[in-house]
Amino acid sequence: MNLKLSYASAIKLGLRKGVIDFPLETIYVMVGEKCRNSCKFCSQSITSSACSNYLSRITWQNVSDVELLNTIDKVNDIKRICLQIVSDDNSLNMLKSLVISLILVSKKNFKISISIASSNIEYLESLFEIGVDTITIPLDCAKLKTYKKFKGSDFKEKIQALVSLSQIYNGNVGTHLIYGLSDTIEDFFKMMSFLKSNSINTGLFSFTPLTGTELENLPKPDLSSYRKVQVLRALIYENVSFEPEFNSSGELIKFNVKNGDLGKFEKLIKSGKPFLTSGCDNCTRPYYNDSPGKELYNFHRPLTDIEINKCICEFLAGLNTNLNNLI
Repeated sequence: MNLKLSYASAIKLGLRKGVIDFPLETIYVMVGEKCRNSCKFCSQSITSSACSNYLSRITWQNVSDVELLNTIDKVNDIKRICLQIVSDDNSLNMLKSLVISLILVSKKNFKISISIASSNIEYLESLFEIGVDTITIPLDCAKLKTYKKFKGSDFKEKIQALVSLSQIYNGNVGTHLIYGLSDTIEDFFKMMSFLKSNSINTGLFSFTPLTGTELENLPKPDLSSYRKVQVLRALIYENVSFEPEFNSSGELIKFNVKNGDLGKFEKLIKSGKPFLTSGCDNCTRPYYNDSPGKELYNFHRPLTDIEINKCICEFLAGLNTNLNNLI
């Protein structure tokens, strides 16, 4: 069984020497290697020349299923296992047996999430039926045109699978979106609003250029734009009433929070929550699209007051707003 642990997960389980100075309640496991899909930004893509031990900017360590099961049973503060499925010839065949083994070991002490690029409803339902808590089908792009350019032609099938699955397993279905692939902030607002209306969770990523991929020379998005997307997501999913305005280029120019929700909005922003890693409960994805020592796009730990104020300033930059009292 071809399994890999993320760098921090291997340290957490005692399978690698090192120190992690942040809480880690989710163990990240990659199932399979070298995907048959051709996503232009992914190090596991069939078109990528990157080392197979990479997914995003994280290095992954080989681990046997026996090692994983033996060590995971001995760590008490794990709340979730995230299985990230590479679409190779063997990963789908081995997935169910791995899930069943993890459930037997966990004694329901942790939940299991699966990120999988499948639109096979029957197969996905069978994963829920054996005990999976959450299934994520990554869209990565906010509209069809971008998806076709960077991923392929099955955008509508993935959307339909997400909606159909969510109608059955409401609140336990999600997707990922990557900001920085040419979708505008307005595109993200429309897609996240659609997803929320169908009870589909959204995990946000910022685009990260990776050596060996077709997009290795595409720059990261600017932080100010990404902060706006993060706040939009927070307002949508926290049910804050607002009517954003965008210019002809799809850039956000006004938030227009309704007077009755201004207090809720201010409390949310000042908590720093919008700038944390988003996705499943207890998921932090440390340094997944960030580098140690540099300013974080997704914070994998609580923000300091100084960091919150800086993020708010980045969010407010370029907006026509009277929300400067947030700083």
